[in-house]
Order: sequence, then structure tokens, then C-alpha cells
Amino acid sequence: HTPGPVAEALAAATLGELPEGGTVLSILDPACGTGVLLKAALLHSAGQSVRLTGCDTDPVGLILAELRLRCWAL
Repeated sequence: HTPGPVAEALAAATLGELPEGGTVLSILDPACGTGVLLKAALLHSAGQSVRLTGCDTDPVGLILAELRLRCWAL
């Protein structure tokens, strides 16, 4: 589990300076847990087309990650 502030800082440092538009960003979190880092990446990729992929060995964590992203997108 990546703490929220760490996920926010990592996403901001990685995605904060990207120009708007252009190609589709592919973001992979190979141990996504409940999707905290994926959500932060989505928040910091404003103006970009994004394809998020998360993997985990915990099926409950994957369900929570999907719910986190779906609820945020509403």
C-alpha cells in the first residue's frame, strides 16, 4: 500500500510537467493494492489520454482499486 502523500508526490514529479494532448499515456502499477498510486497518476495526467493497468496478488485489493477509480471518475 502506497501512502496517499507519497503517491501524490511521485505522480506529480513524474507526470506534472507533461504537455497536454499528444499520445496515450500507459501507466502500469505492478503491485497496485487498492489503487492509490493509479488514482494519483490519473489526477496528475489531466489533459492526457491515459490507459491505467494495475496488477496485484490480492483479489480484494484489485476490486477496491477498480471501485476507487470508477467512483472518482463519476
